[in-house]
Amino acid sequence: MLLKKRAILILIFIALIFILYTGKYVFAKYYKSIKLEGGSGKIAKWSFNANNTLEKIILTDSKYENGKIAPGSKGEFKLEIDATGSDVSVDYELKILNEVNIPQNMKFSAIIKNQEEVLSEIKEKNSFKELVESGLNGKINYDEKNKKRTIVINWNWPYETIGGDNLDTEIGTINQNSSENSLLCSFDIEIVGTQSLK
Repeated sequence: MLLKKRAILILIFIALIFILYTGKYVFAKYYKSIKLEGGSGKIAKWSFNANNTLEKIILTDSKYENGKIAPGSKGEFKLEIDATGSDVSVDYELKILNEVNIPQNMKFSAIIKNQEEVLSEIKEKNSFKELVESGLNGKINYDEKNKKRTIVINWNWPYETIGGDNLDTEIGTINQNSSENSLLCSFDIEIVGTQSLK
């Protein structure tokens, strides 16, 4: 019996709470409920590609045996950077790794262009590292129509330089008695792309 009374009291209490809660809407003069759609957003796509990333670039000259280089040699190589499909701006940075036997008299210059026009030109520098530090790093904005960059690197080992003949002779005679690779002139390039916050 006590259990029945207790159950009835609990039911009455629950009914009172329900009436009080819903009653404020029933007796109100104006009432309107609006359901808002949930929030949403789209995640921006990220796209970055480059050729020659971490591939060894070997300078050669067809004028000499087996493509070897000597004072008077010159040439070019291209690096291609592509942010096509990216919904965010991309900063790109070039890093020079593992420089081996780069002649001290060698000069480097560069042209940076997209598919339509030359964007910038970097005049001759005394080393590839100096060239990179003077403006090869850049940015591709998310709203650009053309999100590709071609960096044309020109290299030149001048035949005549003031005081350079001794350096050239030293480079050309390193380890003549050891393997052919002792005269290999090469370096690695790493191209790093990151999302730009600016």
